[in-house]
Amino acid sequence: MTKNQTTEKRDCLNKNQIFGIVEETQKEWVSIPEWGEDKGVYIKTMSAIEKDSYQMSLLQRNPDGSMSASSSNSTAKLVAASTVDDKGELLFDFSDIAPLGNKSSVVMERLATVARKMNAMGQVEMEKILKNLLKVQSEDSSKD
Repeated sequence: MTKNQTTEKRDCLNKNQIFGIVEETQKEWVSIPEWGEDKGVYIKTMSAIEKDSYQMSLLQRNPDGSMSASSSNSTAKLVAASTVDDKGELLFDFSDIAPLGNKSSVVMERLATVARKMNAMGQVEMEKILKNLLKVQSEDSSKD
């Protein structure tokens, strides 16, 4: 037996099975007493596409054409990308990022902390993501 083989029975999914799985979006209630008694919102687990889109929003093109990380409104961007109503529909879109950025930093950080936890976005992972995005963008721009 090789290193990767085991005697355990495993049920390896095929492509059709994977695409046939209907995933229920996970969401967590976050209380916001600052906005009223018993008030709050749900924070959801993003799809891979949504998470990629959020991560790409953290990049900016410089005047020389190079890319760099931009933390401008990063908390509001994360909250906008992961806040949903009780039916699981996003509450915010891109046009809401600036107004969200003007909300209480205490509330926004509470929401962002839950969003990071639910979407596996610890500080170390975010640093790796930004480093990799910048590397890919640099490689892409050098091909032009």
